Amino acid sequence: MQPHDYGTSLLVIVGAGASAGCLPEQMGARPPLTKDLATRAPLSNRLAVRYEQVQPLLDELRERPTVEGPETARAATVTLEEALRQYLERRTYDDNIARHVAAMRFYLRDLIWESTGAALEADGGMTAYTRLVRRCYDWAARNNSHVCFVNFNYDPMLEIACAPHGLDRTTEAGYTSNPRLSVLKPHGSVLWAWRHPLVSPATGWNGDDAVRESIRAGEPTQQPSGEIAMRLQPPAFISEPGQSWVPLPALALPVTGKGAFVWPPRHEAFFRAFHGRFGRVLTIGWQGAEEHFIPLLQPVVANGAQVLVVTGGNDAEQAEEDGHVVIANLGELAGRTRGGIFAGGFMNLGVEELEPILAPL
Repeated sequence: MQPHDYGTSLLVIVGAGASAGCLPEQMGARPPLTKDLATRAPLSNRLAVRYEQVQPLLDELRERPTVEGPETARAATVTLEEALRQYLERRTYDDNIARHVAAMRFYLRDLIWESTGAALEADGGMTAYTRLVRRCYDWAARNNSHVCFVNFNYDPMLEIACAPHGLDRTTEAGYTSNPRLSVLKPHGSVLWAWRHPLVSPATGWNGDDAVRESIRAGEPTQQPSGEIAMRLQPPAFISEPGQSWVPLPALALPVTGKGAFVWPPRHEAFFRAFHGRFGRVLTIGWQGAEEHFIPLLQPVVANGAQVLVVTGGNDAEQAEEDGHVVIANLGELAGRTRGGIFAGGFMNLGVEELEPILAPL
């Protein structure tokens, strides 16, 4: 089926706040937020030893975002995204930077993947994503319609929740071929990898060889294009009939002003084809800060669409403010839709709050 066959459809946009809030806080385990990617912790320290080329970069990321002191010192404080952007700029005069950044890709991949595993074990594999997908899929099935999830997180918890409902996450086509649900990941996934454009494998290589050579070759000057390998776990050395290649984790590095999509072109085309058909829009833990995505979003949302912005956290006042920031970031789209804000958090998102979004067509 094509998007035009679905009629009025449901769009669910998922941001970092969703994964951070998909389990009760007392359970502790969850993928880290961007600001915590370099934090000292047993897992991150173990991975820093595994990928020693990341250590200079990780050391700087740990230092710069946490500057404390008088006003002059605080002025030097930068976010992790800005610190990483500035570090990348040094590759113009230091060839080692490319290797540090390539190692960062593998560090991020394993950090997110292993923390996801811990989160899924916390409650039998069930999270707030499980409940969300179950409700949205039921709505799509009852209404002979479709729910499209746009997920800006690297972690695969949403896709894992979709798997029992028929999502195939092992091929590009599998993410969009289910008539009732699809998952699109503009910023990539820990389960995705590009062919490293600078490395040709030798006979007898294994996964360790591939990772080592991928890091040694360094971060490409331009984002790779072409085939993306998609697996049920992070791809190691790709060896299939007629081809062998060295993977590079297909993630949009968390840098200030990142404007590159990582999703395959066919996924972007699939999204664009929903032109004017999203009559219901639900956002969870998403700040609406991806300026390069908003121009794609505006034409696919119907005039008068019902919108619900879900935020949450320990500070209810801040959560409400965050919701208004999302609406402001939507620009002219906010002026031609209707809806509201639920500041109670992902875990507390219940049937009553979802009723306007999941009402019968």
